[in-house]
Amino acid sequence: MKPSELAEQMKERQVKLGIVPKEILMKLSDEEMISSYLTCAECKTDFLTYAEAVSLAEDCKDIEEFFDKLDLIDRGH
Repeated sequence: MKPSELAEQMKERQVKLGIVPKEILMKLSDEEMISSYLTCAECKTDFLTYAEAVSLAEDCKDIEEFFDKLDLIDRGH
């Protein structure tokens, strides 16, 4: 997936789940949206850079595959 596709799917997912209002999400750049998923919820440190996330996404067919891979990296940091 391209960064724009990944960010769009992330935004759609958050809107669908009612996590963040669409108006707020549409103001975020692709980099801001993707980067919001790269911080560990427990220790609050970044476990992946934006460039690394973009590289990871290139080999993914959809957001679910990206999240599966991201989860494995997050667990191992």
